[in-house]
Amino acid sequence: MIRRWLFTLTALLSLAGLCFLIERLSSNAPADAPASRTPLPELGSENTRLLAQYPPFAEDEAAILLLRPGQPSLAAVRAFQAAGIPFGITSELGEALKRPFVFIPCDDHSIHPAVQELAALRDYVFQGGRLVLQVPADLMTPLTGVAAERPRRTRKELGFRPYADDGFDWLDEPEERKVPIGSKRARLGIWTHGLLPAPGSGAAAVASFPDTLENAVLRRTLGRGSVYTLGVDLKDMILRPQSGRQFSEDRPRNAFSPSADVWPLVLRGWYERAVPVHARLRGLPGTAKGLLVLTHNAGWGASLETMRAFLAVEKSRKVRAGWFVQTKYLSDVLPGPMLNTQLRELIAEIAASGNELASHGVVHSPDLEKLPLGIGGDTQSSYRPSLGREGRTNGGNLLAELGLSRRLLQEAAPKARIEGFRAPFLPYPDLLDEALERIGYVYDSSLSSRKTLTYFPFFLLRGRGMEIQTPVLELPMAWEDENTPEAPASAKEILALLKKTAANEAPFVCLLHPSKAPDRSKVLSDILDGLPAGFELRTPAELVRFWKARGLARFSIKSTGPKEAVLRIQAPAGRYELSWGFADEVKACPSSPGSKVRCSGRTLSLEDSDGWPVTVLLVWK
Repeated sequence: MIRRWLFTLTALLSLAGLCFLIERLSSNAPADAPASRTPLPELGSENTRLLAQYPPFAEDEAAILLLRPGQPSLAAVRAFQAAGIPFGITSELGEALKRPFVFIPCDDHSIHPAVQELAALRDYVFQGGRLVLQVPADLMTPLTGVAAERPRRTRKELGFRPYADDGFDWLDEPEERKVPIGSKRARLGIWTHGLLPAPGSGAAAVASFPDTLENAVLRRTLGRGSVYTLGVDLKDMILRPQSGRQFSEDRPRNAFSPSADVWPLVLRGWYERAVPVHARLRGLPGTAKGLLVLTHNAGWGASLETMRAFLAVEKSRKVRAGWFVQTKYLSDVLPGPMLNTQLRELIAEIAASGNELASHGVVHSPDLEKLPLGIGGDTQSSYRPSLGREGRTNGGNLLAELGLSRRLLQEAAPKARIEGFRAPFLPYPDLLDEALERIGYVYDSSLSSRKTLTYFPFFLLRGRGMEIQTPVLELPMAWEDENTPEAPASAKEILALLKKTAANEAPFVCLLHPSKAPDRSKVLSDILDGLPAGFELRTPAELVRFWKARGLARFSIKSTGPKEAVLRIQAPAGRYELSWGFADEVKACPSSPGSKVRCSGRTLSLEDSDGWPVTVLLVWK
């Protein structure tokens, strides 16, 4: 027995010594690998951060109400951000009920509001407020009209009834009205709740689970207001696919897949119906009707000849793109550009033409998600992985793939800013966010919309969890052409999908490979020539700067007469072309000094700001 205890103690001491050695090795790493891993923040600190970032701003905004400590707000925040409607977060019931639209997120425990709280919520709805809450929670039958709920993990679809509710105006595509929530190949999926209305309550279904014929969303009218009860959790609908952990089956490549965007569209519609004179922060810059972000992967299968052909097409039309370049310098089994003199010269030419350079890794590992994190500090002479014919990378690590490739691109184009990364073969490693953050990348574009189920940019989640947000922005690809000569992209299909995403005011990140297929550069030409009027182009880094500024903007609107309203804006200093959309057309938009404002139709653009509050007088037509 004593020997067993001595053996256990020795093993624990050895493990402690190993951890100490790892920490000492990390402390000797160079600048692209900080001395130690950043301690992960606690879940409570995420709510603390969001409460500080989005305090109540004005009484015309929506409110995310946290009735109890521990109610996670991140999924709701992402939904409201994507929707572009003004919102604040508060744990004060009285403060929330001053707003015309209140959302109460759920957690894993019942809320059990006090009698006074329940009475205050009922009074709020009776007086014209619009209230949305999720289950599982105390059913609050006197308020919601929900008599019971049936939890299951086997439901496969969520269907909205477009004419059953006035807030579903934005759901104008079939893929937005019927949303897959589970895989037909798997028995279990997310938890959903079939809602049973109490007899005589007047609660009516506006959405259902078609495969089980049960109610998914109930609406109850009380007095002049309405209360909605959701049988799904926004955490599962939004954060789960963004973390790559959804249960629903993969969508067909390049099909319209807006499942995670449906709830922002619904919230947008409900808010607009709750506020007679409203504004929304558009997901598109300026007065653009659509936004195309062209990107190219210069890696496996690419050729210098086709890269030059792409560059010539874009130069002739004076447009710029994001080039994700592989810095492969090893002779291995995969063909592709090598970091030789010719490629270095082309990289410098791409940057000198105003295009954006980004990393596509070093050796284009097909097993990137299986590589260890590493300790950083790898150089071209010390990092010598080998890529076997079976697709296994021997001697590789994630920090070297991200860090060394960035340094090599920087050497080839010293004046370029290497801010983005796209993983070869587009995997989603568990440690991707940590590696990106440690190396210093600003954004990633490795994930596709068909997997994340969204077209809006979003901040990566720590360790692919669903609790903590990182500062690295993800730009999901709306279109990813297959890197084979046999499957060239179709300009007609790309433009059709672009128009669908633009209708929701979402940017469109398009991947076109400069491979040896003879018609690739023609497809690029056809896209640029067929771009609808009013559609604009941006590089990935330009989209990142716009989207981050958009997330920091606060605003409110107040009617001052039958033909006038005042829009108040607090936005970061700089030229970001933040823009707002309205229900009515704007005739004139004089603004306060220090800002540059432009209006056209139902859109207003803040083209430049000095960081001070901006007041705009809106004169309606």
